[in-house]
Amino acid sequence: MFDSIGSNFMNIEIIPNWHPIFVHFPIALVAISTLSFLLGVVTRQSRIANELIMVSKWCMWFAGMFAIVTAYTGWSAYNSVAHDGLSHQAMTLHRNWALATALIIVIFAVVVFSFRNDWGQRKRLLSLSALIILTGLISVTAWLGAEAVYRYGIGVQSLPETDTPHLHDSKGENHGHHDLEIEKESNQNNHDHHHNNHH
Repeated sequence: MFDSIGSNFMNIEIIPNWHPIFVHFPIALVAISTLSFLLGVVTRQSRIANELIMVSKWCMWFAGMFAIVTAYTGWSAYNSVAHDGLSHQAMTLHRNWALATALIIVIFAVVVFSFRNDWGQRKRLLSLSALIILTGLISVTAWLGAEAVYRYGIGVQSLPETDTPHLHDSKGENHGHHDLEIEKESNQNNHDHHHNNHH
């Protein structure tokens, strides 16, 4: 039974690889770490402050671990997906930002672990500033990754036909532009027919 489950799990095809799954974890963890630390600083006189700082520490530690996995799967995707000249520039820019950001996240996670007993107790503004900068770095990296996929189609196996894009009306029904033109023409003909009958 377990062999069958494991075999089916390994046969799951994810395009281009596992990178699209892991990439969301460091982004979310860094953002939560920053937000938790900020709330911990703002509410440092309350009982919940220490818990918020603890959340920030754990999120940063997990972010460091996921950053390594994400960078590895991203590197694998970079060297395996089909691309052209323009998309190569986009994916290379994303790769450079990603590797640098992942390295900084890992280093910062090690620093947080090394000073875990004093984390959030001293030099709060310095730590908060570092977290905000780190959030900015990973946000830019994520945006570049989105550009590579949604603007240049990197890692996308099939693109939709855009000659007749589908629109959604208020009832959730799908209509292509061609369908809308036919509907408009039919309504106009009906209107003209009724107008002529009145005359």
